[in-house]
Amino acid sequence: MEAAKLAAVFALLLSSVNSAAQVQGKIVDVIPKSFSSETNQESEPSLTINPLHPLQMAISAFTPGISYCSAKLAPIFFTEDGGMTWNLKCWLPSATWTADATLRFSPSGQLYAGILRQPDFWLLVLRGSVPTNSSLQSILVRKPPDSKHIIDQPYLETAQGSTGGIYVGENDLRTNNPDGAPTASMDDSYDAGNTTPAFQFGKVDKRSSWFDLPPIRPAIHKDGTVYAAYIAIHGYDDTLKQLIGDVVVARGHRDSTTHVLSFAELKDAADLIVGNRVVRDLRFPYDPQDVPCCLGQQRYQASLSIAVDPANSKKVYLAWADLTQNTYTLHVRSSEDSGLTWSPADIWTKASATNPALAVDDREVVGFLYQQLTTENGIQKWETALERSGATKSLILAKAPALVPVRAFHPYLGDYLELHAMGNDFYGVFSANNTPDPDYFPTMFPTFSRNYDKNNHVLQGVDGAGVPVSIDPFFFQIEDGGAKSSP
Repeated sequence: MEAAKLAAVFALLLSSVNSAAQVQGKIVDVIPKSFSSETNQESEPSLTINPLHPLQMAISAFTPGISYCSAKLAPIFFTEDGGMTWNLKCWLPSATWTADATLRFSPSGQLYAGILRQPDFWLLVLRGSVPTNSSLQSILVRKPPDSKHIIDQPYLETAQGSTGGIYVGENDLRTNNPDGAPTASMDDSYDAGNTTPAFQFGKVDKRSSWFDLPPIRPAIHKDGTVYAAYIAIHGYDDTLKQLIGDVVVARGHRDSTTHVLSFAELKDAADLIVGNRVVRDLRFPYDPQDVPCCLGQQRYQASLSIAVDPANSKKVYLAWADLTQNTYTLHVRSSEDSGLTWSPADIWTKASATNPALAVDDREVVGFLYQQLTTENGIQKWETALERSGATKSLILAKAPALVPVRAFHPYLGDYLELHAMGNDFYGVFSANNTPDPDYFPTMFPTFSRNYDKNNHVLQGVDGAGVPVSIDPFFFQIEDGGAKSSP
């Protein structure tokens, strides 16, 4: 009888997203069974998929390796079965955990990482082979902070259709950096697979901006087109305590002879300076004492994502958040002419939302992943949702109380999450409340490797005792069965 009830529950959870197709895929809490007693706030996840062996994937998060890794190594999650089970691997050279981190496989199957090392906040670009029993031992780039400032959010992308190119968007806030303000920058290499690869550093923002907000996001097309998105700040409203700035997209190619990457191809029509200002004079929250707070328990942080259509490098999609009528709001727009002009209206608009991630699959379906603060029966909840162009409904991947658990540190969920497309499927990772309750996962109930009581919806430790709710990374794969081509 119990098996019949369980089958009925799963049939309901796999019900139709729209009239065209059912939801097919999986959601997985990535915490291994042997770590069932952990209660960490494992926010800000990054995901990468090995194109040579797609069953191999890696996830980084704010995961401490105390009592597991050695004192000088931090763990990441690794799977070899397509995401159904995950193991912790002590692969990052950082003291017990990292600050910001992103992971990417190259087309040749090498694993790269851009991290801020603990406890000294050096920016490192790492490389290694997997599977392995050792860390990512090749340190390709080492950059120290100065006495007051770090290099924030190293966001790494690998080139498609090649064996060596990598691009690391970074916000170089150091007062002694080579070019001074503005701060949106990039380290890149055309031969990162070589034993001693060559890297070049350059400022992406060419205007006289005061500074740029933390995310600098590259998007690389297989034809060699490189896009970079950033938010340039040029003003401040002292009365409202708000920053004033522009969302900017730059475009370029690498010279075939010198291998130098230049972003000179896309200039703004108004001032003829490199980088097209997609939207201008927007408002962003600012706290002179700290990072502004909060949506629920999640701090306001600059939100930004960019994706290029794999079938057409002229088609680009951009997501950002600003203060719209004093509400932190996500916007998504598109360009069909390589970033020169942009749709005047939003494709999607989400109020009280953050952490956008965009991807385009092989059928030119656009995926938009985000987290939105909603209120239901007087209770604030975090919804993690996936939109797909052509689909009539959002896929609500998670929906849990926003004030449980209590925040241990900023950021509560992370300053970003990730979405990727491979073939006709969307793959992603997000961090969320890990209560094993079907009501908290409307699209489908996750697979939990960690111990839990399915009848009472509570977590259990290795010894079977109850474990408090915490924040876990959740991997998902959604088959694109019913969505249509890009808007």
